Amino acid sequence: MTKICMIIGLVLCSATQSFAAEIKQLSVSCDKTSLVVATLTQRFKEITILAGTGIGPQANHIISVWGNPELKTYTILDTFGDMSCILSVGENIEILLQEPEPNGPKI
Repeated sequence: MTKICMIIGLVLCSATQSFAAEIKQLSVSCDKTSLVVATLTQRFKEITILAGTGIGPQANHIISVWGNPELKTYTILDTFGDMSCILSVGENIEILLQEPEPNGPKI
């Protein structure tokens, strides 16, 4: 996997403010939004599954989850202006459009 899971880093950074946990630097791939979206849609055949805007200092950011339901791959993007950064990629995505299982998704 060439892209590193940055979303966990974002969660850890939030936790550091309250719990003084150690902050770790993670690699992130960024490029023009048009190029990133073209790569996701054309090369990886991913579609937007969900998107939302940040709040507070991240109010100008859009976090989106892209996925390929057939191949079960996913990408998490942070888009701000005309730049997008890949925060995480992975496989075995499970799209939950109903109440989740009591013990979490079965992957």
